[in-house]
Amino acid sequence: MDSINYQFHKFAGYLLYPLRLLMFVISSCLSITLLYILDSLGCKKLGDSLILRYAKLSITSFGLTIHSEGLEHLTDKPCVIVCNHISFIDHFITTYIQNKPPSFIANEKYNVFPLNIPFKVLKSISCNPQKKGNVVEKIKQRVKEGGQISIYPDGCNIIPEGKLMPPFRSGAFVPKEPILPIVIRYVPSSNTNMNWNDNTLLSLLKSCLQDGSMEVYVKVLPLQEYKDSYKSHEDYRDDIYALMTNELSTLPKQEPNLVVDKSSTGLTMKYLLWIPLTLALISHCIRFYYCAIIHYLLFISSYFCHYYPTKNTILFDRLVAPYAVYGGLFVSLDIPDGYIYYDHYVRCMYLAMMCVVGISFFMSKLYINYTEKEHIMKVWIPGYSMIIYNILVYVGINLFNKFD
Repeated sequence: MDSINYQFHKFAGYLLYPLRLLMFVISSCLSITLLYILDSLGCKKLGDSLILRYAKLSITSFGLTIHSEGLEHLTDKPCVIVCNHISFIDHFITTYIQNKPPSFIANEKYNVFPLNIPFKVLKSISCNPQKKGNVVEKIKQRVKEGGQISIYPDGCNIIPEGKLMPPFRSGAFVPKEPILPIVIRYVPSSNTNMNWNDNTLLSLLKSCLQDGSMEVYVKVLPLQEYKDSYKSHEDYRDDIYALMTNELSTLPKQEPNLVVDKSSTGLTMKYLLWIPLTLALISHCIRFYYCAIIHYLLFISSYFCHYYPTKNTILFDRLVAPYAVYGGLFVSLDIPDGYIYYDHYVRCMYLAMMCVVGISFFMSKLYINYTEKEHIMKVWIPGYSMIIYNILVYVGINLFNKFD
């Protein structure tokens, strides 16, 4: 994975990190605000729907691809849902696979405004790991009332050498209620810094957002009952721990393993050379540097997007391409006064054409897939037409100024 292609994937992840972070922060703040309003108005169903949409949006922001097994074991029966705790994004994963907002056993240090708003809406139970409280009684009461509660019995502790999970605390097992085990494994594309070990919440957030292309393997195990053969809740705990450890050992290892989609053919390379690169070189030769820089950048992003298509390279190209269209549409040229009206008319026509192209491209993604050649002819060619116009205008202005 030391190739220039792989390094560009990592580099694109660093470039996209601020945008992903901004998207995550804005969506979090907006979701918490809306959740507070909906909770105040008593709109529980809308609040639950908002939580699910927020979880799915966060999964998209982090670039996660979820592979799930055993979803048939998910149940509405009263039980304790036990999961291994790898990262803070475990909450989004468990919410997504259950397709409903789960209640958690949450550390009381996070029970502060504004984080206490989702805690309240989810009816989470607050606890202090350093103190013995009445958490066990609250778990019993929740299950007795016909509800469910999710807990991470490994408690974000450091994974011992040679183990797949930290040892479990006993709290979830003392009530001897039915337990639904869920195991999670993250396979990053480039970042190895994915566990709570020696990490803070912010460092994990940074690592996950920079990686941007993680495969997540989730396995829901059958519902477990307390057996008469157990001498105590500790046997129950150890049995569940062994079961989850065994299932984790069957999942892919948590080592960088980048998934690369199918690359484009030589036809795309041909048009990459003839259109963006040629336009960039022409712009450079005539000293139209603004246009040249945009199209050198577009050529680079398009090259890696089509020949090393990962989530990072594809997203980077999808951001560069609209910027190139915008740069071509609103470039400032010193057009003589008598021709400004005609220039505005051409640019308005181009804007209308690009709106049609954008809509048709979006619809093609939903209903029909463009072939490689159709994509070039119906998306690339219209998009680059404005650049050709700008080059001709730039040359014309320079000739006009030279002979004026």
